[in-house]
Amino acid sequence: MGLRQLKVTLRDDIVSARHVNAFDQAREREPALAVHAGILSVLAVMADETDSRYGERDALTRVFIREHQRGCGSFWSSVLLFAYAPMLMRLRSRICGDAFGRHDLDQMVIAAFLEEVRRFPLDQRPNRLAMFLRQGTQRSVLTCSVVRSARPALVAFCRERSVGGVEEHERWISSSGPAWATRSSTAHCRGSQRRLNGSQRRSRRGRSRSSM
Repeated sequence: MGLRQLKVTLRDDIVSARHVNAFDQAREREPALAVHAGILSVLAVMADETDSRYGERDALTRVFIREHQRGCGSFWSSVLLFAYAPMLMRLRSRICGDAFGRHDLDQMVIAAFLEEVRRFPLDQRPNRLAMFLRQGTQRSVLTCSVVRSARPALVAFCRERSVGGVEEHERWISSSGPAWATRSSTAHCRGSQRRLNGSQRRSRRGRSRSSM
């Protein structure tokens, strides 16, 4: 099941009557949930990406992770996946390649996110939880042992850096790495390669003329 289809299924599951007790129990011990009558009110806050709700979203994310790490069933993992589905879909859209199918990549992103949630160090992260979740998930996807064990392929990676306000692109080549890369990096690599090829052609033409 892909990320987009999963979001629809998750919403139906989250609002089902069988999870009412899980929410009510967490509401009794978590002040951030006390002002919400139900999970739909919570999800509405998470969907509001305005700066004025940032602190509230951060506090709710902390509750979600803490409840999930307590081992309180699958409810809170579903809530986390639903609330952060837009982030996961953006991350997924940056991955391209032919080593895995589209749904396999979706599942890889989901698994990396849930693993990041499971080991997330709440006591070391006082704020900006969404940023750390995104960074950790992306790092897990990019370094996933499953990806690194994919069939050998020639892959180009680019790393951007700013030097004196000018963006430079470094081309990274791996003969045994994963047969995929982020879309943005792939685009930069292709552009860098075209410029390199053009420069080489001009240099060869110049040498040919000088030898005539």
